[in-house]
Amino acid sequence: MFVNKDSIYHFRLTFDLLFVVIAFLIAAIFAQSFSILVSRDYMFGLLFILSLAWYLSSNAIGFYEDSSSQLLTFQFIGIIKNIGLQIMLGIMFIFLSKENLFTRNFILYYGFLLFFLIILRIVSFQLIVNYLRKKGKNVRNLVIIGAGEVGQNFWEMLGKNNQLGFRFLGFVGQPTTVAGINCLGTLDELSQIIRIHHVEEAIIALPKEEIESLDTVIKICNINAIRTHIIPDYFRFISKKFKITMLDKFPIITVRDEPLQEIQWRIVKRVFDII
Repeated sequence: MFVNKDSIYHFRLTFDLLFVVIAFLIAAIFAQSFSILVSRDYMFGLLFILSLAWYLSSNAIGFYEDSSSQLLTFQFIGIIKNIGLQIMLGIMFIFLSKENLFTRNFILYYGFLLFFLIILRIVSFQLIVNYLRKKGKNVRNLVIIGAGEVGQNFWEMLGKNNQLGFRFLGFVGQPTTVAGINCLGTLDELSQIIRIHHVEEAIIALPKEEIESLDTVIKICNINAIRTHIIPDYFRFISKKFKITMLDKFPIITVRDEPLQEIQWRIVKRVFDII
């Protein structure tokens, strides 16, 4: 759900960073012993590097984007990429530090344990979410305001992704003759529709011929405490890497945000160039 996106991101990231630590400690115990690990305190420097690398790489590849519908494809590939980087960094650290105890076995244990824990987290989280939504919990009533092409495309996407946590009630706007589309009423009836159907969230996807009603629609949604999301009619020009920033009082949409514009990604690139 849109309103929980940041919370879900931090939940997943926190658990995965915790699993990095757990996998590291268990792998060290299996490979040697905890007392030996403690005696070689520089190994905790490796743990810090691995944790930081997980944070950077997972954000770089969009690992925590809402990809519930791609559980066995997108997320699996993301896990392989992240753990591959973890193993590579571990091997490099051990080679450069000339470590002679925590070597090949330690790296293999760590990679397998981390893979298992991340998979376990993904599957468990999805099972819990699906169970709650089948029970009617964590599901919000949603309407799409605007039955034009943009609104219809969003409706089709919702139909293919039931796990998103929305109960679609229908469209609000000009009646349409498209088969299967349930029109609850016109924009003039929006306040009444919200009260009758207990609407909790609204997607505003007004076509160009109705865009002059945008101010009124937003005002009605705010008065009724509806969580409102706007799909701009020019969204087709925006890539998945778009970015919204504020320049004084003006919201600026960057169509494609390049990671190398940010200092942390330039540092990562520079490190790999040196290596």
